[in-house]
Amino acid sequence: MNVKERHLAYYKKNLSPENCKRVVGQNWGKLFYEYLSLFDPKSVCDVGCGNGQFLLDLVTNHNRKEAYGVDIATVELDMVIKNDNIKYFSAEAHKIPLEDKSVDLVTAFDSLEHVSEDKAEDTLKELARVSRKGFMFSITHRLSGEAIGEYNLHSCVKPKDWWFDLINSSTGAKLEKVVVDHNSHTETVWKL
Repeated sequence: MNVKERHLAYYKKNLSPENCKRVVGQNWGKLFYEYLSLFDPKSVCDVGCGNGQFLLDLVTNHNRKEAYGVDIATVELDMVIKNDNIKYFSAEAHKIPLEDKSVDLVTAFDSLEHVSEDKAEDTLKELARVSRKGFMFSITHRLSGEAIGEYNLHSCVKPKDWWFDLINSSTGAKLEKVVVDHNSHTETVWKL
């Protein structure tokens, strides 16, 4: 069962439209609002966007008019918030259907650990391909409490140093700020 099949199966089995917000509707990026000024982004792509709550907040409360959401499950299952300024793609993180350097900022909040380990480097290279200025990441370093059968939804659980080295070597980005450094997760800002 590949990563996309796992997530689709999990959401179909465990999430009704009523309780979808509990898992995919939280705004995982809210800690990063104060760091938007480092990029002054006119356009943002959120990878692993869930229902799009972070993007909705950007376009309604932070005056961003060009927002893109990428998710392997929620878009296909129509679990996203509709807004004229947000365009959603049902795609894997290593195959984002945007042009090179087409957005100022790429975000991925609690989604990189969902990528399979063999696709982690390709995914980071893809994020660098579409971003003009940099990234904001929140990465979890532990297994998820969510699984489908024997498959945990966190496919790539690695320590922060592994992620930092891979981000730097795959993208050329430099660590700008560590927002949160905890045993179970790290939240960081990276500039290209």
